[in-house]
Amino acid sequence: MELGENENRRVLVVDDQPEIHDDFAETLKPGLSDASTNNLADAFISEPKRVFLPEFELLHATSGAEACDIVRAAKASNRPIAVIYVDVRMPPGIDGIETTRRMRAIDNDIEVVLMTAYADKSFSEIICDMPSLHKLLYIRKPISREEIQQITLSLAVKWNLEQTLNEKQRHLTASHRRLEAVLDATGDAMAMYDAAGQLVFANKGYEGLCGTTEGELRNLPPEALAARFEERLQEFHLPELGKGFLYEGVCELSSRPFLTGFGRLKRQIYCHISPNNRKTRPAGAAIRG
Repeated sequence: MELGENENRRVLVVDDQPEIHDDFAETLKPGLSDASTNNLADAFISEPKRVFLPEFELLHATSGAEACDIVRAAKASNRPIAVIYVDVRMPPGIDGIETTRRMRAIDNDIEVVLMTAYADKSFSEIICDMPSLHKLLYIRKPISREEIQQITLSLAVKWNLEQTLNEKQRHLTASHRRLEAVLDATGDAMAMYDAAGQLVFANKGYEGLCGTTEGELRNLPPEALAARFEERLQEFHLPELGKGFLYEGVCELSSRPFLTGFGRLKRQIYCHISPNNRKTRPAGAAIRG
């Protein structure tokens, strides 16, 4: 995958040796693919060589403190750095490991490549308490030209892809919250289960109907959920309920549970008029909580 024109191509090199900065500037210049260097092979290739490196925006720091200032300013100006190469040994001042920790505190999204020519610290010491290890590489000097090109291009693409995914996730989360608010505002109990019977979503009305929270519902076995429904939707004793407002022998009663508001369980009582008593005054209907 290639970097688009509007994607982040900013790369920071942190090293106390000026020649290292010169090497990176030369290595990361947009150039032609050198896959075909043989004159005989070139004679049989009609297609032009393709530029495989984009125009990286290189920034430079010679100390850890200067690197942290650059990262902070880039973050504040909404022009964050995608990839940072950090030398482990940079006397005097803080070393590359401490520099990386401080830069992570400023911007945790950066892709960091730690470089060293000395084995004075073990790998376990380097990564100890280091945040975001999935965004950290550790390589030994000297580094070949091809390694720098491949690593820089891959990590820059990775940074941009992650930002795109994060932005889509934020939109999905916002949409989900709006949908939840709409469903919670209804007077109905609504829930969604997947094919395996696992709860995907439950609105406030459904939680009230079950007498529990959505989190508890996710861990509730189907048998326990069925028992809870049966308990909360148990039938009224209709003959007793009808005393005082129904004419005996005139109507037959039936009921249906429903939910109003948030968790307020009601039961609609219907009066069915007997065909032989149509001239009798109907009893009507009642709602009992």
